[in-house]
Amino acid sequence: MGLHEKTIGTVSDSAGGRSAKLIPWIDHLLEKWARWGTAQGWHGGGCGISSLLMTEHHQIDRAISQQGGPDDVMLTVDTAVLCLPDELQQVVRQRYQGRGTMEQKATALGMNRMLFQRRLVSVHVAVQAALDKGVAAVPLLAPKYLSTRKAAQSQRQPA
Repeated sequence: MGLHEKTIGTVSDSAGGRSAKLIPWIDHLLEKWARWGTAQGWHGGGCGISSLLMTEHHQIDRAISQQGGPDDVMLTVDTAVLCLPDELQQVVRQRYQGRGTMEQKATALGMNRMLFQRRLVSVHVAVQAALDKGVAAVPLLAPKYLSTRKAAQSQRQPA
């Protein structure tokens, strides 16, 4: 599976002792998403979309071309994060928007680093799948995504 499997953090998987790895280009993309979501990036401060174009990660470049552009990539990542279960959203926000070491971030959420990292791996896999297949096609994300879409459709329909 190539470059995206390079390890930036490894945890033991309790089912069989395999190691689960963070995906470097997804990690980089989530870092950009966190900046994009700040007041500077989200509201035109120039650090979000333009910085996404300057990358050495060919997987991000490929995602941009598959999604239709950097705006679409950021919107897909944002939708994926919003559709994560609450405990995984907390991990994402603490990892990419919080300060401190991984241990401090894990402790802030009341867990050990191993659990924090394992949850982060789940997030990486879900975001990569959302970019590859769409948010609705990812079982971890689909319940919130589909319920949000259904609620929006019912609000648009006249009574």
